[in-house]
Amino acid sequence: MIEIYAVNRPMNQDKPGALFSRIEEKGYTFPVLQGTQEVMDALDVYKYPTVMLFNQKGEMIFMGELEDAENKMETILESEQ
Repeated sequence: MIEIYAVNRPMNQDKPGALFSRIEEKGYTFPVLQGTQEVMDALDVYKYPTVMLFNQKGEMIFMGELEDAENKMETILESEQ
């Protein structure tokens, strides 16, 4: 099972709610959490977008770029079949 969440840290140039509008336009249904710079620092996120995958125990099993996350998710899903 994979659950997807997004954490958005608005940038100064972003219009209010811009990310949420884009997510809605694309039809994504995953939750989007509002982050702060302090949250991003605590998660060691300094590049956007950064994707993190966690296992069912809450342990981070991946942190990196979207394309690499897609490959990791495919591997996880294949191993569960």
